[in-house]
Amino acid sequence: MFHLLADLMDPTCDIDVMATGERADYECSEHIMRCLGCGAEFGYVLYGEDGDVSMDDKPSYCPHCGTRVVSDDD
Repeated sequence: MFHLLADLMDPTCDIDVMATGERADYECSEHIMRCLGCGAEFGYVLYGEDGDVSMDDKPSYCPHCGTRVVSDDD
């Protein structure tokens, strides 16, 4: 009962990083983030010519459903 009430007051979700199976530039796999609460997909990984890889920052809130993003580290 407590968890149901807590989810009503402060809904939370987790973000999963998934490989799309498609190839981005420089023959690297492309990745996206997915909200485990609503299923929205967003964000991406950037690959540079020098081999550097950078990813969009994990958001504090899902840009689609607005729930607060939490992880096991929180």
